[in-house]
Amino acid sequence: MKESRREKAIEDCTKALELNPNYLKAVKRRAVLYEETDKLDESLEDFKKVLELDRTDKEAVDAIQVNLVCIIYCVGVFEYFFVCLD
Repeated sequence: MKESRREKAIEDCTKALELNPNYLKAVKRRAVLYEETDKLDESLEDFKKVLELDRTDKEAVDAIQVNLVCIIYCVGVFEYFFVCLD
């Protein structure tokens, strides 16, 4: 999916969630779209919301684990980069 189509889909999910904040399908879809557009913090928040709504959602559990690893890795690389500059 092209980047602009992903952004439009994120907007559509957000609008649906404004009408019904507990609309599981929209939260889950937006979480995946955020992940695909490298918005890991937003993706993580949405996947946590998915688990609040459905504690048995294995995809959300797996995605949270992957997103946390990616975030930790990115922070570590970022900090390493600045240590190397000193």
